[in-house]
This record gives sequence, structure tokens and C-alpha cells, in this order.
Amino acid sequence: MLHDIIIGTVRVGFDAAHQLTQTYEPLGGRSLRRKLSGAAHVQNNWSKWRTVISGSGRLPEGLGNIDPAASVSIYCMAPMSITEADNSILLPASRRTDWSPHGYAIVDGRMVPTGISIATNTATLTTVSGATHYVAVYYPILTCYCDKPTLSFSGRGTVAGWTLTAEEA
Repeated sequence: MLHDIIIGTVRVGFDAAHQLTQTYEPLGGRSLRRKLSGAAHVQNNWSKWRTVISGSGRLPEGLGNIDPAASVSIYCMAPMSITEADNSILLPASRRTDWSPHGYAIVDGRMVPTGISIATNTATLTTVSGATHYVAVYYPILTCYCDKPTLSFSGRGTVAGWTLTAEEA
């Protein structure tokens, strides 16, 4: 299935997601401090993601059983990518296996599709002549806490809309 998303145990159906978007926002325990000389010093303690998923269709999304006190796995439909100068790229272990990662080589500023093979969490991209970098694209699985989705409904157009905001555990 293309562009499907799974939240907890619910695969959101097409009739609830004719339109479907997902965004990622970095969260982090990061602060920029200044030394006595004025030079910047960055402190990084942790890094997580917030994701906002919005959909609309002719039926509700079916997420009424979400427990805000329990974490859920979100099988994301929006891809993430990692770029390296080398053609060997370490991928996160928590990624979708039903959608295979795919690779690109950066040649003259353009992304050129290239072959990819995966061994455990290491993606090896087929080398391309003239490539300066390589990009591995994958679909993450985020373990998150989320509230119940906000809902809207157009009685005239029979369009059900919903938005779910989740933060990585």
C-alpha cells in the first residue's frame, strides 16, 4: 500500500486519508551557551522527534482508542534520509521493513537513483562515477506518546478531518 500509516494497531484506511500529510519537528535538550570570551559552546543532552499527522476523507480515522498514558508505535509514511560522503550508511534499527530503503548518489548537485543492499542496519549503495555523496532514504517507526486526535467534520461536504500530534518517547 502506498502512503499508508499505522498508528498503534490501526492502519488508517484510505477512506479516512484521501489527503494525508506528516511533518517532523526536532525536539532536543540543546542549549547554546557563551564562554567568557563570547565563543559559542553547544550542549546536547538528548534528541527526539515530534510528528504531526493530518488526514481527511469521507470517514473518521478510527483512532478513538488511543490511550494517552501508553506509548504507541507509529509506522511513518513520510521518509527520512541520511547523507554520507561514503556509500556505506548506518540506518536506524527502528524503520519500516514493509517499505524498503532506497538510495541516491549526488552527482553534479543532482540525486541519481542507485542500487542499495542492506545488511542488518548498514545500507551499502552502489557506487556511481562522479558522486560526491550518497543518500539513503528510509521510513521510520517512532515510539511516541500522543493525545487523541483533533477531529473535524463538514456536514455539507461529508469530509472528516483529523490531526494527531505525537512526541517520541
